[in-house]
Amino acid sequence: MFERKSERDIFASVVPLGFILIIAILSLALLSFQATTVPQLNEESEIRAQNEIETDFVRLDSTIYRVATNGIQQPFLLGEPVRYPPNLQPIQRPNPTLRTIGPYQAKIDNTIYAQNATDFIKTRQTNSIVYEPNFNYFENARSFGYEHGIFYTASPNSSKGNSSVLIRDEQTLIDDQTITLVSLKSDVDFSSQSPARLSISEDSQKEFNTEIRNQFGSEVTITLPTRLAESYWQDLLESEKSENGGHVTNVEYSTFNPDTGIEEDNVNYVTIELESGVDYNLNMYTVTIRRT
Repeated sequence: MFERKSERDIFASVVPLGFILIIAILSLALLSFQATTVPQLNEESEIRAQNEIETDFVRLDSTIYRVATNGIQQPFLLGEPVRYPPNLQPIQRPNPTLRTIGPYQAKIDNTIYAQNATDFIKTRQTNSIVYEPNFNYFENARSFGYEHGIFYTASPNSSKGNSSVLIRDEQTLIDDQTITLVSLKSDVDFSSQSPARLSISEDSQKEFNTEIRNQFGSEVTITLPTRLAESYWQDLLESEKSENGGHVTNVEYSTFNPDTGIEEDNVNYVTIELESGVDYNLNMYTVTIRRT
């Protein structure tokens, strides 16, 4: 004869099974949350961080120009760590890199001077800088670059002349009859999860301001190393072209160094020709960026 279980016995056996079932459902829900929702939240955190880095580069651009023109050294903090939401699993934090491209030679040719400028050096060594956030969740993240007073963003690890660049700033190189050439001197090259602490200063010994015009039978030319594509230079200088009331008569672009005929690894070259018979105010500065 089978002994019939009491209701208490049945209840005692059902409760643990129900508890185990609830734990299993909660575990599956947690695993699903970790697999789908958490990466999405982490991606959103990195998107916010990218927007903050873009703001940093806007400030970096204005800081470089301010240091160049007033000569006052400035500290600068670039790239705060990503603020991820609380998470039960370890977060693989990004390891951003800040690197220097160059130096390469920038020069100004076919000039005579309205003032005594016997100590003027027509060529300057200049760098550009590139910041890679190296995010882990945001697949469409962009890198950030700066050259010749121009701040831009690009697809990660983009090469010279890349067409996916987005210009985030107006050029300050040529403004009507004023030429402002800011050369960067930097050897910053490091990778760290901590913000980049920088010191930005002006080399007063290399500051130069004078009035220039073209040599007879030629036009003033400015040749610059660049990672930007030709189309961007054409667009940046559109309002300064002679047909639009400015003084830029031609913009030439080359994948080779105009002096050596050799193709460089990291830069192309743009040559800007200026209208003859015009007096130009030339301002040349060298700004040094160091890690502190």
